[in-house]
Amino acid sequence: GGVRYECSYQAVNVIGRSRPSRPVAILAKSSRSARVVRVSAPTRIAISSIVTFNCEATGDDSTTVVWFKGGVQLSMQVAKSLTLNLRPVKRTDTGRYVCAAADRLGEDSKGVQV
Repeated sequence: GGVRYECSYQAVNVIGRSRPSRPVAILAKSSRSARVVRVSAPTRIAISSIVTFNCEATGDDSTTVVWFKGGVQLSMQVAKSLTLNLRPVKRTDTGRYVCAAADRLGEDSKGVQV
């Protein structure tokens, strides 16, 4: 899928105009930037347990997914999904976790509170 564009060009100056070029077709793979489509994590966690956070995103082949807590990067991967595991869970692990996705066209993020 993608969007197809067709264009041609013509030079114009004080002397005159050139003939228009032949049309050139361009196929853009994506017209949308990266988006975080799903974030999952338990809302309650038990001390000393294992907790798994999942993030799924859409975007082009350059999509990078990152998990943050308190502005600190915890995990990063060039992919459309990323899992973050906390083991063993400590009291200081409670808080807001944010999954961010970015590609050449833009970025998006969603958070979860645990």
